[in-house]
Amino acid sequence: MSVDGAMLLKRLAGAATPLSAAAAGATRAVAGGAEAFAALLERAGRGEVESGLKVTVSPRCDLRLNEEQLTRLSRAADEAESAGMVTAVAVIDGMAMHLDVQARVVTGRLDASQRSAGHVDGVVYVPAEGESGPAPAVPVPGGAGPGLSGSVLRLLASLGARGGTGAAG
Repeated sequence: MSVDGAMLLKRLAGAATPLSAAAAGATRAVAGGAEAFAALLERAGRGEVESGLKVTVSPRCDLRLNEEQLTRLSRAADEAESAGMVTAVAVIDGMAMHLDVQARVVTGRLDASQRSAGHVDGVVYVPAEGESGPAPAVPVPGGAGPGLSGSVLRLLASLGARGGTGAAG
């Protein structure tokens, strides 16, 4: 009995079709996932994606922030983290404070009389109440430095009090 090649291909075609359909579905799913990821990146770039992680104030810190300020600070911490910061100076409502970005904890208030802000990776400016958009996060050039001087802290506080960011570009 001779076997016809065309007959064998017909038999194989029936077995291969479900796999081909599955492969086509997987390709569509990957393409759809890539589009969704691109859309997520675009939203993150506009400051529309939030981690949901809340910032708290250390009990050792003599600082009182209301819920609205903590919410704005939480969004700013997301921006600082996305800029690669581990520790930052956060400027909110004319106040400068030391923020542990990874732990999401304000560890102290900074004032211009201090000689240094300690080691920080950058500065994040918290938008005023009612302002929208991402909080400008400005890394310290060259990574964590020896700290920001009192004169820089005074400048940061004055910019925050006037609603300015001082951030370029």
